[in-house]
Amino acid sequence: MLVASVGSGGVDNVDGRLFLASAPVFAAVTLKSEAVARPPLRLYQGGEGDGKVITEHPVLNMVHDPTANLRAAGLMRQTEASLNIWGEAFWGIEVLPRPSVRWLENWLVQPETKGGEFGGVRYFGEGGYMSYPAERVVFFRSLNPLSRLRGVGPLKAAEVAVTAANNAGDYNKEFFTNGARPDFILTSNEPLTQSVVEDFYKSWDDRHKGSGKAHRPALASLISGVHGLGFNHVDMDFVNSLRWSLEEVARAFGVPKTLLAELERATFSNFIASERIFWRNTVIPRLRYIEEELNEQLLPKAGFDGVRFGFDLSSIEALLDDSVEAARRDSLLLEKGVVTINEVRARRGLAPVAWGNQPFAGSRDGETGEGNE
Repeated sequence: MLVASVGSGGVDNVDGRLFLASAPVFAAVTLKSEAVARPPLRLYQGGEGDGKVITEHPVLNMVHDPTANLRAAGLMRQTEASLNIWGEAFWGIEVLPRPSVRWLENWLVQPETKGGEFGGVRYFGEGGYMSYPAERVVFFRSLNPLSRLRGVGPLKAAEVAVTAANNAGDYNKEFFTNGARPDFILTSNEPLTQSVVEDFYKSWDDRHKGSGKAHRPALASLISGVHGLGFNHVDMDFVNSLRWSLEEVARAFGVPKTLLAELERATFSNFIASERIFWRNTVIPRLRYIEEELNEQLLPKAGFDGVRFGFDLSSIEALLDDSVEAARRDSLLLEKGVVTINEVRARRGLAPVAWGNQPFAGSRDGETGEGNE
Protein backbone atom coordinates (compact mmCIF):
# COMPACT_ATOMS: atom_id res chain seq x y z
CA MET A 1 0.00 0.00 0.00
CA LEU A 2 1.39 3.38 -0.97
CA VAL A 3 1.41 5.91 1.82
CA ALA A 4 2.22 9.59 1.86
CA SER A 5 4.59 10.25 4.72
CA VAL A 6 7.93 11.70 5.63
CA GLY A 7 10.51 8.97 5.72
CA SER A 8 13.06 8.50 8.47
CA GLY A 9 15.62 9.91 6.08
CA GLY A 10 13.82 13.23 6.00
CA VAL A 11 12.45 12.79 2.47
CA ASP A 12 9.38 15.01 2.03
CA ASN A 13 6.87 12.95 0.04
CA VAL A 14 5.08 15.78 -1.76
CA ASP A 15 4.16 13.70 -4.81
CA GLY A 16 2.76 10.94 -2.60
CA ARG A 17 0.42 13.39 -0.91
CA LEU A 18 -0.66 14.79 -4.27
CA PHE A 19 -1.47 11.24 -5.42
CA LEU A 20 -3.76 10.73 -2.42
CA ALA A 21 -5.39 14.16 -2.81
CA SER A 22 -6.66 13.70 -6.39
CA ALA A 23 -9.37 11.19 -7.33
CA PRO A 24 -8.45 11.18 -11.07
CA VAL A 25 -4.75 10.60 -10.30
CA PHE A 26 -5.58 7.89 -7.77
CA ALA A 27 -7.83 6.19 -10.33
CA ALA A 28 -5.28 6.45 -13.16
CA VAL A 29 -2.36 5.15 -11.08
CA THR A 30 -4.43 2.30 -9.64
CA LEU A 31 -5.77 1.30 -13.07
CA LYS A 32 -2.31 1.24 -14.66
CA SER A 33 -0.74 -0.58 -11.71
CA GLU A 34 -3.37 -3.30 -11.70
CA ALA A 35 -3.06 -3.69 -15.48
CA VAL A 36 0.73 -4.11 -15.33
CA ALA A 37 0.36 -6.66 -12.51
CA ARG A 38 -2.14 -8.83 -14.43
CA PRO A 39 0.00 -10.65 -17.05
CA PRO A 40 2.07 -13.45 -15.48
CA LEU A 41 5.82 -12.90 -15.57
CA ARG A 42 7.45 -15.87 -17.33
CA LEU A 43 11.04 -16.98 -17.66
CA TYR A 44 12.10 -18.32 -21.06
CA GLN A 45 15.09 -20.35 -22.16
CA GLY A 46 17.32 -18.81 -24.85
CA GLY A 47 16.65 -15.86 -27.12
CA GLU A 48 13.56 -14.23 -28.59
CA GLY A 49 12.79 -17.12 -30.95
CA ASP A 50 12.75 -19.78 -28.23
CA GLY A 51 9.42 -20.30 -26.51
CA LYS A 52 10.42 -22.82 -23.84
CA VAL A 53 9.02 -21.71 -20.51
CA ILE A 54 11.11 -22.42 -17.43
CA THR A 55 9.15 -23.11 -14.26
CA GLU A 56 12.05 -23.69 -11.87
CA HIS A 57 15.07 -21.40 -11.70
CA PRO A 58 16.94 -19.51 -8.94
CA VAL A 59 15.94 -16.11 -10.37
CA LEU A 60 12.26 -17.13 -10.20
CA ASN A 61 12.79 -17.91 -6.54
CA MET A 62 14.16 -14.38 -6.13
CA VAL A 63 11.08 -12.63 -7.52
CA HIS A 64 8.66 -15.07 -5.85
CA ASP A 65 10.45 -15.26 -2.48
CA PRO A 66 7.72 -15.53 0.18
CA THR A 67 9.98 -13.87 2.75
CA ALA A 68 10.36 -10.69 0.65
CA ASN A 69 8.07 -7.70 1.20
CA LEU A 70 6.39 -8.29 -2.19
CA ARG A 71 6.19 -11.11 -4.71
CA ALA A 72 6.13 -10.83 -8.52
CA ALA A 73 2.67 -9.31 -9.05
CA GLY A 74 3.11 -7.00 -6.09
CA LEU A 75 6.51 -5.93 -7.36
CA MET A 76 5.01 -5.01 -10.72
CA ARG A 77 2.09 -3.18 -9.09
CA GLN A 78 4.29 -1.04 -6.87
CA THR A 79 6.88 -0.49 -9.60
CA GLU A 80 4.26 0.88 -11.98
CA ALA A 81 2.76 3.06 -9.25
CA SER A 82 6.20 4.46 -8.44
CA LEU A 83 6.95 5.20 -12.09
CA ASN A 84 3.67 7.11 -12.38
CA ILE A 85 4.04 9.10 -9.17
CA TRP A 86 7.79 9.69 -8.93
CA GLY A 87 9.03 8.66 -12.37
CA GLU A 88 11.42 6.09 -10.93
CA ALA A 89 11.39 2.83 -9.00
CA PHE A 90 14.06 0.82 -7.20
CA TRP A 91 14.49 -2.87 -6.48
CA GLY A 92 17.11 -3.94 -3.99
CA ILE A 93 18.85 -7.27 -4.60
CA GLU A 94 19.14 -9.03 -1.25
CA VAL A 95 21.76 -11.66 -0.47
CA LEU A 96 20.74 -12.80 3.03
CA PRO A 97 19.01 -14.80 4.35
CA ARG A 98 18.55 -15.96 0.72
CA PRO A 99 18.78 -14.24 -2.68
CA SER A 100 15.65 -12.16 -3.28
CA VAL A 101 14.51 -8.80 -4.57
CA ARG A 102 12.51 -6.16 -2.73
CA TRP A 103 10.79 -2.98 -3.79
CA LEU A 104 12.34 0.01 -2.05
CA GLU A 105 9.90 2.69 -0.99
CA ASN A 106 10.67 5.84 -2.97
CA TRP A 107 10.24 8.20 -0.04
CA LEU A 108 12.86 6.23 1.92
CA VAL A 109 15.42 6.12 -0.91
CA GLN A 110 18.21 8.58 -1.65
CA PRO A 111 19.96 7.85 -4.98
CA GLU A 112 23.71 8.41 -5.09
CA THR A 113 26.06 9.14 -7.96
CA LYS A 114 29.56 7.84 -8.57
CA GLY A 115 31.73 9.44 -11.23
CA GLY A 116 28.70 11.17 -12.70
CA GLU A 117 26.81 7.87 -13.05
CA PHE A 118 24.22 6.12 -10.93
CA GLY A 119 26.10 4.72 -7.96
CA GLY A 120 23.38 3.02 -5.94
CA VAL A 121 21.03 4.18 -3.19
CA ARG A 122 20.90 4.82 0.52
CA TYR A 123 17.79 3.29 2.04
CA PHE A 124 16.43 4.67 5.30
CA GLY A 125 14.92 1.50 6.75
CA GLU A 126 13.72 0.68 10.23
CA GLY A 127 17.21 -0.33 11.28
CA GLY A 128 18.79 2.90 10.02
CA TYR A 129 20.77 3.58 6.86
CA MET A 130 21.34 0.72 4.43
CA SER A 131 23.54 1.05 1.35
CA TYR A 132 22.72 -0.69 -1.91
CA PRO A 133 25.57 -0.29 -4.46
CA ALA A 134 24.62 -0.03 -8.13
CA GLU A 135 25.34 -3.72 -8.71
CA ARG A 136 22.61 -4.58 -6.19
CA VAL A 137 19.94 -2.20 -7.52
CA VAL A 138 17.51 -2.54 -10.41
CA PHE A 139 16.74 1.07 -11.33
CA PHE A 140 13.61 1.84 -13.39
CA ARG A 141 13.06 5.39 -14.59
CA SER A 142 10.90 7.31 -17.02
CA LEU A 143 12.30 9.81 -19.51
CA ASN A 144 13.43 13.07 -17.93
CA PRO A 145 14.86 15.63 -20.37
CA LEU A 146 16.18 17.67 -17.44
CA SER A 147 18.28 14.88 -15.94
CA ARG A 148 20.02 11.85 -17.38
CA LEU A 149 20.12 10.12 -13.99
CA ARG A 150 16.67 10.80 -12.53
CA GLY A 151 13.20 10.02 -13.83
CA VAL A 152 10.05 12.11 -13.93
CA GLY A 153 6.50 10.73 -13.81
CA PRO A 154 3.27 11.82 -15.49
CA LEU A 155 2.05 13.20 -12.16
CA LYS A 156 4.57 16.03 -12.55
CA ALA A 157 3.14 16.89 -15.98
CA ALA A 158 -0.41 16.93 -14.55
CA GLU A 159 0.57 18.75 -11.35
CA VAL A 160 -0.73 22.18 -12.41
CA ALA A 161 -4.17 20.83 -13.35
CA VAL A 162 -4.38 18.64 -10.25
CA THR A 163 -3.35 21.49 -7.94
CA ALA A 164 -5.86 23.85 -9.58
CA ALA A 165 -8.69 21.35 -9.08
CA ASN A 166 -7.64 20.74 -5.47
CA ASN A 167 -7.53 24.48 -4.79
CA ALA A 168 -11.00 24.87 -6.29
CA GLY A 169 -12.23 22.03 -4.08
CA ASP A 170 -10.69 23.64 -1.00
CA TYR A 171 -12.32 26.96 -1.91
CA ASN A 172 -15.76 25.36 -2.28
CA LYS A 173 -15.35 23.45 0.97
CA GLU A 174 -14.50 26.62 2.88
CA PHE A 175 -17.26 28.51 1.10
CA PHE A 176 -19.99 26.08 2.14
CA THR A 177 -18.50 25.68 5.61
CA ASN A 178 -18.03 29.34 6.46
CA GLY A 179 -20.19 31.36 4.07
CA ALA A 180 -22.87 29.26 2.42
CA ARG A 181 -25.03 31.08 -0.10
CA PRO A 182 -28.85 30.88 0.15
CA ASP A 183 -30.95 29.56 -2.73
CA PHE A 184 -33.02 32.76 -2.95
CA ILE A 185 -33.40 36.23 -1.43
CA LEU A 186 -36.65 37.66 -0.02
CA THR A 187 -37.00 41.42 -0.29
CA SER A 188 -39.22 43.87 1.58
CA ASN A 189 -40.28 47.45 0.85
CA GLU A 190 -40.06 48.29 4.55
CA PRO A 191 -37.20 48.00 7.06
CA LEU A 192 -37.46 44.84 9.17
CA THR A 193 -36.42 44.75 12.81
CA GLN A 194 -34.36 41.87 14.15
CA SER A 195 -37.33 40.49 16.11
CA VAL A 196 -39.49 40.48 12.96
CA VAL A 197 -36.75 38.62 11.05
CA GLU A 198 -36.37 36.04 13.82
CA ASP A 199 -40.16 35.54 14.04
CA PHE A 200 -40.26 35.07 10.26
CA TYR A 201 -37.57 32.34 10.31
CA LYS A 202 -39.24 30.58 13.26
CA SER A 203 -42.60 30.62 11.53
CA TRP A 204 -40.99 29.46 8.28
CA ASP A 205 -39.27 26.50 9.95
CA ASP A 206 -42.43 25.52 11.81
CA ARG A 207 -44.47 25.48 8.62
CA HIS A 208 -42.01 24.15 6.04
CA LYS A 209 -39.05 22.39 7.67
CA GLY A 210 -39.04 18.58 7.28
CA SER A 211 -39.96 16.13 4.53
CA GLY A 212 -43.57 15.91 5.73
CA LYS A 213 -44.12 19.60 4.95
CA ALA A 214 -42.60 19.58 1.48
CA HIS A 215 -44.42 21.59 -1.21
CA ARG A 216 -46.67 23.26 1.38
CA PRO A 217 -47.80 26.70 0.14
CA ALA A 218 -45.94 29.55 1.82
CA LEU A 219 -47.42 32.78 3.12
CA ALA A 220 -45.21 35.70 4.14
CA SER A 221 -46.28 39.20 5.08
CA LEU A 222 -44.09 42.22 4.38
CA ILE A 223 -42.26 40.30 1.63
CA SER A 224 -42.46 42.07 -1.73
CA GLY A 225 -40.28 39.87 -3.95
CA VAL A 226 -38.26 36.67 -4.36
CA HIS A 227 -34.98 36.53 -6.30
CA GLY A 228 -33.45 33.15 -7.11
CA LEU A 229 -29.67 32.66 -7.23
CA GLY A 230 -28.31 30.42 -9.98
CA PHE A 231 -24.77 29.32 -10.80
CA ASN A 232 -22.33 32.21 -10.79
CA HIS A 233 -18.98 32.30 -12.60
CA VAL A 234 -17.16 30.91 -9.55
CA ASP A 235 -19.42 27.82 -9.49
CA MET A 236 -19.02 27.30 -13.21
CA ASP A 237 -15.24 27.71 -12.99
CA PHE A 238 -15.17 25.06 -10.25
CA VAL A 239 -17.02 22.52 -12.42
CA ASN A 240 -14.87 23.34 -15.45
CA SER A 241 -11.67 23.02 -13.44
CA LEU A 242 -12.67 19.49 -12.39
CA ARG A 243 -13.31 18.52 -16.01
CA TRP A 244 -10.06 20.11 -17.15
CA SER A 245 -8.13 18.31 -14.41
CA LEU A 246 -9.62 14.95 -15.44
CA GLU A 247 -8.73 15.57 -19.09
CA GLU A 248 -5.15 16.57 -18.25
CA VAL A 249 -4.68 13.53 -16.01
CA ALA A 250 -6.04 11.26 -18.75
CA ARG A 251 -3.58 12.74 -21.27
CA ALA A 252 -0.58 12.65 -18.95
CA PHE A 253 -1.14 9.09 -17.75
CA GLY A 254 -2.20 7.67 -21.10
CA VAL A 255 -5.59 6.50 -19.82
CA PRO A 256 -8.75 7.12 -21.88
CA LYS A 257 -11.28 9.23 -19.97
CA THR A 258 -13.88 6.49 -20.33
CA LEU A 259 -11.76 4.22 -18.12
CA LEU A 260 -11.63 6.95 -15.44
CA ALA A 261 -15.43 6.76 -15.03
CA GLU A 262 -16.11 9.67 -17.41
CA LEU A 263 -19.19 7.97 -18.87
CA GLU A 264 -21.17 10.97 -20.12
CA ARG A 265 -20.75 9.94 -23.77
CA ALA A 266 -19.71 6.34 -23.22
CA THR A 267 -21.16 3.44 -25.19
CA PHE A 268 -20.34 -0.25 -25.05
CA SER A 269 -18.41 0.01 -28.32
CA ASN A 270 -16.23 2.96 -27.40
CA PHE A 271 -15.62 1.52 -23.94
CA ILE A 272 -14.24 -1.68 -25.49
CA ALA A 273 -12.22 0.41 -27.95
CA SER A 274 -10.84 2.47 -25.05
CA GLU A 275 -9.68 -0.70 -23.31
CA ARG A 276 -7.86 -1.89 -26.42
CA ILE A 277 -6.23 1.51 -26.95
CA PHE A 278 -5.19 1.58 -23.29
CA TRP A 279 -3.50 -1.81 -23.54
CA ARG A 280 -1.90 -1.20 -26.94
CA ASN A 281 -0.60 2.33 -26.34
CA THR A 282 0.02 2.42 -22.59
CA VAL A 283 0.27 -0.95 -20.87
CA ILE A 284 2.12 -3.07 -23.44
CA PRO A 285 4.90 -0.49 -23.99
CA ARG A 286 5.38 -0.37 -20.22
CA LEU A 287 5.52 -4.16 -19.99
CA ARG A 288 8.13 -4.26 -22.75
CA TYR A 289 10.19 -1.65 -20.90
CA ILE A 290 10.06 -3.64 -17.65
CA GLU A 291 11.05 -6.80 -19.54
CA GLU A 292 14.08 -5.01 -20.98
CA GLU A 293 15.21 -3.70 -17.61
CA LEU A 294 14.85 -7.09 -15.96
CA ASN A 295 16.81 -8.75 -18.76
CA GLU A 296 19.49 -6.06 -18.88
CA GLN A 297 19.80 -5.37 -15.14
CA LEU A 298 18.39 -8.07 -12.86
CA LEU A 299 19.63 -11.16 -14.71
CA PRO A 300 23.26 -9.99 -15.17
CA LYS A 301 23.48 -8.57 -11.65
CA ALA A 302 22.07 -11.80 -10.22
CA GLY A 303 24.61 -13.77 -12.29
CA PHE A 304 22.30 -15.58 -14.73
CA ASP A 305 22.53 -15.82 -18.52
CA GLY A 306 20.84 -17.86 -21.24
CA VAL A 307 17.38 -16.94 -19.93
CA ARG A 308 15.06 -13.99 -20.39
CA PHE A 309 11.93 -12.59 -18.77
CA GLY A 310 8.70 -11.96 -20.65
CA PHE A 311 5.06 -11.23 -19.84
CA ASP A 312 2.38 -13.66 -20.98
CA LEU A 313 -0.43 -11.61 -22.56
CA SER A 314 -2.53 -14.56 -23.72
CA SER A 315 -5.11 -14.16 -20.93
CA ILE A 316 -5.81 -10.44 -21.43
CA GLU A 317 -9.41 -10.13 -22.65
CA ALA A 318 -8.91 -6.75 -24.32
CA LEU A 319 -6.26 -8.28 -26.61
CA LEU A 320 -8.11 -11.45 -27.61
CA ASP A 321 -9.66 -9.85 -30.68
CA ASP A 322 -6.19 -8.78 -31.76
CA SER A 323 -4.99 -12.38 -31.41
CA VAL A 324 -7.81 -13.71 -33.58
CA GLU A 325 -7.16 -11.07 -36.24
CA ALA A 326 -3.40 -11.74 -36.15
CA ALA A 327 -4.00 -15.48 -36.58
CA ARG A 328 -6.29 -14.85 -39.55
CA ARG A 329 -3.71 -12.55 -41.13
CA ASP A 330 -0.86 -15.02 -40.58
CA SER A 331 -2.93 -17.80 -42.07
CA LEU A 332 -3.62 -15.75 -45.19
CA LEU A 333 0.05 -14.79 -45.61
CA LEU A 334 1.12 -18.40 -45.14
CA GLU A 335 -1.41 -19.59 -47.69
CA LYS A 336 -0.16 -17.09 -50.25
CA GLY A 337 3.47 -17.98 -49.60
CA VAL A 338 4.37 -14.48 -48.39
CA VAL A 339 5.90 -15.66 -45.09
CA THR A 340 7.31 -18.91 -43.75
CA ILE A 341 6.23 -21.01 -40.80
CA ASN A 342 9.35 -20.04 -38.88
CA GLU A 343 8.73 -16.32 -39.46
CA VAL A 344 5.26 -16.68 -37.98
CA ARG A 345 6.57 -18.77 -35.08
CA ALA A 346 9.28 -16.20 -34.34
CA ARG A 347 6.68 -13.42 -34.07
CA ARG A 348 4.81 -15.54 -31.54
CA GLY A 349 7.90 -16.35 -29.48
CA LEU A 350 7.98 -20.00 -30.57
CA ALA A 351 11.01 -22.07 -31.47
CA PRO A 352 11.70 -22.70 -35.18
CA VAL A 353 11.06 -26.08 -36.78
CA ALA A 354 13.37 -27.83 -39.25
CA TRP A 355 10.84 -27.82 -42.09
CA GLY A 356 9.64 -24.24 -41.64
CA ASN A 357 12.17 -22.17 -43.60
CA GLN A 358 10.46 -22.39 -47.01
CA PRO A 359 7.23 -20.66 -48.05
CA PHE A 360 4.16 -22.85 -47.69
CA ALA A 361 3.26 -24.19 -51.15
CA GLY A 362 0.08 -26.15 -50.42
CA SER A 363 -2.21 -23.62 -52.14
CA ARG A 364 -0.24 -23.90 -55.40
CA ASP A 365 0.59 -27.55 -55.99
CA GLY A 366 -1.11 -29.54 -53.27
CA GLU A 367 2.10 -30.07 -51.29
CA THR A 368 2.39 -29.37 -47.60
CA GLY A 369 5.26 -27.56 -45.96
CA GLU A 370 6.18 -30.57 -43.88
CA GLY A 371 8.63 -31.95 -46.41
CA ASN A 372 10.45 -28.68 -47.12
CA GLU A 373 14.03 -28.47 -45.98
